[in-house]
Amino acid sequence: MIAEVARGAGALVPWLRPAELATDTATSVNVCLHALDWYEGAHGIIDGLLLLQPTSPFRSRSTVLRGIDLFRVNKHRPVLAVSPAASHPMWCFRIQDQSLRPFFEEVATLRSQDLPAAYVVNGSFYLIAPADLRTLRSFMSDNTIPLVIEDPRESIDIDSEWDWKMAETFLAMNNAGRT
Repeated sequence: MIAEVARGAGALVPWLRPAELATDTATSVNVCLHALDWYEGAHGIIDGLLLLQPTSPFRSRSTVLRGIDLFRVNKHRPVLAVSPAASHPMWCFRIQDQSLRPFFEEVATLRSQDLPAAYVVNGSFYLIAPADLRTLRSFMSDNTIPLVIEDPRESIDIDSEWDWKMAETFLAMNNAGRT
């Protein structure tokens, strides 16, 4: 159905995923490996696989180009988009015996200003050499280059109803400025 609508709108639909990769439990890595195998089988070896998830619709062209440049300059090391963490992991707690316990005992007394910068994967950009993806079966490795995205709008990753509402709000704000 989606492929038919896409073709009707003029999109190129060169192949479809097999049923086992079109489920809620299919991983992005397995989907990408399938696409990679198909593409290289049909067109030859490539330098990198770029995953731009549709759930991150606000990444900018300049961010994509910056990520590709990082991949080239760093000799095809994996590049992964990250954003500053909204909540610092060193200030996280667990509940144990009905009491709060810090995950990191040694830093529970540090001031927030004294904590090192922390980042989270935002889902908007993944670029990796095919051999690394096949070996690691992950977009992350010990030598992953961070593509730091400071603009929170570019980091919106629509995974929940709340995220959807944030995206709608962002769009409404942008459209209001154009009238």
